Amino acid sequence: MVSFAKILLPIDVEGEAGPILDYGIALARAFGSRVDLVHVFEREGYHGPRTIELDGEGIAQPAAEIVGWQSARSLALLMSKVRLAGVGSVRGLLSRGPAEEAVLELVRKERYDLVVMGTHGYRGLSRMVLGSVAEKVVRDCACPVLTVHVPIGR
Repeated sequence: MVSFAKILLPIDVEGEAGPILDYGIALARAFGSRVDLVHVFEREGYHGPRTIELDGEGIAQPAAEIVGWQSARSLALLMSKVRLAGVGSVRGLLSRGPAEEAVLELVRKERYDLVVMGTHGYRGLSRMVLGSVAEKVVRDCACPVLTVHVPIGR
């Protein structure tokens, strides 16, 4: 029987997370899974720790100064939404680096059973120029990946 004890949801806290959260919540409730949300900083200039964990209250561990960051506050709000939807175990992570590398590293390190992530569905030249984080994760991930279409501009 299929079981998903640990589910990873890569989330852009500055973008539309709703469809990804909806699928992640539904699966977590059905399987009694722990859900980890991760926001990846890809921008140049961030030189903090590679990964920062938010505790159950949304407080960054161990770097307390991170609590003031808008991304940490946004991630904490999304964690609350997941908990309020009936998921008992929720963890938040802030990571840095290229998104696909950060996600794949977390999957290897934490041994997730499933990744639920968004895709904008770029095609043609846009996809060639912009690339597809979801495609790279699907191609190289050690566990199943469910991609959820997130419309552009939402």
